[in-house]
Amino acid sequence: MHIGIIEMIGAHNNIEFFPMNDGVFIVSRRRNHLLNFVNKYMFSLFEIATGRDNKRKRNHEFNMDTSFLVKGAISYGPMYYKAGIKECNDMLKINDEYTNRLLSGLPMIHAYESENEAPPFGIFVHESARAFHHPEDTPIAYVFWKWWEQLDNPQGIKKMVNEFVVEYLNQCKEFPDAYLFPIQSLEKNIEKAKSYFK
Repeated sequence: MHIGIIEMIGAHNNIEFFPMNDGVFIVSRRRNHLLNFVNKYMFSLFEIATGRDNKRKRNHEFNMDTSFLVKGAISYGPMYYKAGIKECNDMLKINDEYTNRLLSGLPMIHAYESENEAPPFGIFVHESARAFHHPEDTPIAYVFWKWWEQLDNPQGIKKMVNEFVVEYLNQCKEFPDAYLFPIQSLEKNIEKAKSYFK
């Protein structure tokens, strides 16, 4: 996940990143910039998870030792970071290295809490992002953002990602104790994936 962010940092100047151990908060003042980034980032994560190499035109390879699933959520609203955080306290003003890593705001909580609604390799759109948007951005009317639809060869990408997700979840289902994936959660994720990639 973090490798995907590092690979894309230079190409997206209008995006801010706040990494955590097992995730990242991605912030942008404009939703259209954010969605453009998310589309490319999710495909990049798929390529990293499968070891797929575009230069050699090699199809993805499934290897449970190096594969992983990701998902995310999009929310909307005021966020406080960098200069916005520094206004809170004089100590924060003089500690840039620490303060620049801080992020605060209700959308962060909305995204974190609603991420579990997303299917594997999917993006859930929180109601805040469906109800409100910047005047110059287009509204999102759907509960799920289908990130591959904006990329070249959307049907091919959808098929590849769907096959990978199904293979991953079936492997977990066959050996649930080895991967510590509760059966009930597996079944739920399989159903979510079927619906999302339909």
